[in-house]
Amino acid sequence: MRNVYRCLLFLCLQPALLIAQQSTDRPPKPLVFTHVTVIDGATSPEESDLTIIIRGDRIAAIDRSADLPLPEGAQIVNGAGKSMIAGLGDMHAHRHEEPYLPLFTANGVTGIRQMAGLPYHHLWREQRERGRLLGPRQLIASMLIDGPKPVWRESIVVRNESEARDTIEK
Repeated sequence: MRNVYRCLLFLCLQPALLIAQQSTDRPPKPLVFTHVTVIDGATSPEESDLTIIIRGDRIAAIDRSADLPLPEGAQIVNGAGKSMIAGLGDMHAHRHEEPYLPLFTANGVTGIRQMAGLPYHHLWREQRERGRLLGPRQLIASMLIDGPKPVWRESIVVRNESEARDTIEK
């Protein structure tokens, strides 16, 4: 049950991070989370009382709160009693509805791999990079390549080995 609360707390912090990082004409103020518990699900157990400094869209520093000086003019969020985890990735997404993209971010998914890339996926990625669309980063695969009786109407149809090679080489 404790892990559920931690995930919920992280999700509550996520919008603050996104709002603080909106693009402007001048560089954004550093965003600092103090006294948080960091959960690294890959390599180490949780660590308490850490400070995280974010500059732009990158983590600039993580260290014990007592050891890390705070940058001047930073926006500071007191994270005492709260936890943070690294962004999650969905490596097999088939998203075709733009309104769902913010839900990935709201649930801690900061990157997705679109398995059947279509022109609007590239448009979404461009809009997100320009700050016009809230959603995860996207790695976009090619369009689906299928045989003479395609399952998906957006597929590129190939009928033989020669057509398959020509399609791939384009």
